[in-house]
Amino acid sequence: MALLLLAVAVVAMVALWAPMFGASPIVALEGGAEVDTGSSVAVGVPTAAPAAEDVGPVARDAAPAATAVQLAAARTFAGSQLAGNTALTLSATARELLVMGRVDARGILSLGQYLGQTQLTVADFPAVETGIGAGEARRQILLTGLAGVPLGIGEAAPGGRSADTMAPDAAAASVGVWFESLSAPVNVESVIRTPAGVLVTFAPGEPPLMLPSPPPSL
Repeated sequence: MALLLLAVAVVAMVALWAPMFGASPIVALEGGAEVDTGSSVAVGVPTAAPAAEDVGPVARDAAPAATAVQLAAARTFAGSQLAGNTALTLSATARELLVMGRVDARGILSLGQYLGQTQLTVADFPAVETGIGAGEARRQILLTGLAGVPLGIGEAAPGGRSADTMAPDAAAASVGVWFESLSAPVNVESVIRTPAGVLVTFAPGEPPLMLPSPPPSL
């Protein structure tokens, strides 16, 4: 009985001291763990997560827009670097598309890898006019030369020698095999030889975050 009365007295004294010194900033959790709240405000455990605030259509669209801007900037930076590769010959149209950030990241990466082995000529990055993926970054590559050998159907090798008549066919086949051997995420949808050259097409839907971000502006 004496112990019970002593305990009651201690509780009463603590109740009187609390308004003067403030509640302890240490909040006990289950299992004996403690969290320092740094405040005299009582903290309940567990606490419910705050309700999500409706930020409106403008704020919700801000993240996708920022991602698109960042992706375009990465394409521009990487495309400009690729355009400066001396092993790559570009038409004026193809060069402009590269440096303007209009070419799909898969096209930029695959060409960069291929140029480590040989010289290439690209005439265009044709747009997909209709169907799925129309209006996206240019996901097609029209290659017209491999190490100086033309790739179009019916074209003759430089010099016109009879021994070189099969060179464009072999070169076009080599280009096709190389692109078709690529694995995800740069795997191709199709490789077709046309009268102009070899047309490489990637599937709709450019994977995000494939290219490094450009360095910050000085």
